[in-house]
Amino acid sequence: MSAAIWQALAGREVTMLEKNTVFGGKVAMHSGGGYTFDIGPTLLTMPFVFEELFEAAGEKFSDYVDLYKIDPICRYFWSDGSVLDAVHSVSQMKDNLSNLSKIDSERYKDYLEYSKEIYDLTAETFLFSPFSRARDFFNFSTAKLLPNILKLDAWRSVHKANSSFFNDTRIRQLFDRYATYNGSNPYSAPATLNIITHVEYGLGSYAIRGGMRKLGEAMYMLARKVGVKFRFGESIGDLVTNNRRISAIITDQSRYDSSEAIVISNIDVVETYRHYIGSAINYSNKLQKLEPSLSGLIICWGIEGRSDELALHNIFFSDDYHKEFKQIFEDRSIPDDPTYYISISSRHSERDAPQGFESWFILVNAPYISQDNQDTKDRNGMYLMLKEKLLGKLKQSGIDVSGRIRYEYYIDQQRLYDRYGSNKGSIYGISSNSQLAAFKRPPNNDPNFDNLFFAGGSSHPGGGMPLVSLSGKHASTLAMDYLSSKK
Repeated sequence: MSAAIWQALAGREVTMLEKNTVFGGKVAMHSGGGYTFDIGPTLLTMPFVFEELFEAAGEKFSDYVDLYKIDPICRYFWSDGSVLDAVHSVSQMKDNLSNLSKIDSERYKDYLEYSKEIYDLTAETFLFSPFSRARDFFNFSTAKLLPNILKLDAWRSVHKANSSFFNDTRIRQLFDRYATYNGSNPYSAPATLNIITHVEYGLGSYAIRGGMRKLGEAMYMLARKVGVKFRFGESIGDLVTNNRRISAIITDQSRYDSSEAIVISNIDVVETYRHYIGSAINYSNKLQKLEPSLSGLIICWGIEGRSDELALHNIFFSDDYHKEFKQIFEDRSIPDDPTYYISISSRHSERDAPQGFESWFILVNAPYISQDNQDTKDRNGMYLMLKEKLLGKLKQSGIDVSGRIRYEYYIDQQRLYDRYGSNKGSIYGISSNSQLAAFKRPPNNDPNFDNLFFAGGSSHPGGGMPLVSLSGKHASTLAMDYLSSKK
């Protein structure tokens, strides 16, 4: 939708084909039993990305969504009984960390400055530019970046860098977690990803009253307002190629001549080549060698009563984080002791649950679909196993909901794949489990077809709502550059 809006604002006639019956992609919801759940993103960062988009259309983002800053950002639980509220205030966060380790709490401010420095050095080049044209490399921000290349900390892993700041394993685990924001392994991903700490704590963490689905609604309303036409429930069957162009789009309902048009695909880049483009076999094989990000098991529970021990966002950590990620990325199996994320949207959207009840969205890190796990038939058995483990973790923290679950529903890796067509059921495109991962992420302009461009989490700059929206802007910018070059 971001790409469609930017194209429409540039004066282009835009038709958007969507295989699902609703807008928003992974910014989605599930309803059942009188409960409503956000089943995609539950936290918003970098709202200025959306403010810019709406301003470009002559609108105010705040007129469409009721945005507010979250505090605490997240509540963390460990099996030893430790609980920590992560907050925006540096002094308060230091106090909270001191309950785990006084020495480490004194390093927190230094860590924030380290994270901010990475952001300041990289954001303009790696986030806010298409990063696929010569001029994106030879500009002021890149000139500033090159002499400070070592400060990007790309040669250490996230975990190794965090271990250089913090001694307490719980605090390391807290900050290692941010590698999962783009679906990666903190023990392999480059420490450059520690930029995320600044994004969440320094730039701020936000929620939207009524749920994140309100963001999808806002962008849909804006797209309609600027003239974008939508065709829902229409699946792509094939992309017809002719030399270096996509000459036609064939769907289950129609054929669209694209010989003189721009094609922007939000389908996962790997999947686009695997299923919809028969040529460019070498490039397709190259893409399929890239490691997908982690997937997940999404669980929706309708809970009777209120659990005051929980905040809006909560994490229940595993006891052995290294083993958890080894099992996910090396064994490609569900971890024996997984980490659970719980978001309770009814805390800021009362309509999400009946009075006196709560709607819990639960996310469990899981491996992408592979030869090692694709033959697992007992999906319900997997869910029941994870359910019992979570009930045990909750009870260990004094929260017993075993007799209070009034509604339950889950989405496994296969359902994620069926719904979104993401490579092997991954959530965030390719993983960043190597130092050069940022350079391997597919660009927004396709290298094989002149009129094909990509938006979404599988292309530059990556997953997460603001980055996905930026990918739409970059794809549109590159498309307009291409059209200008033809004149």
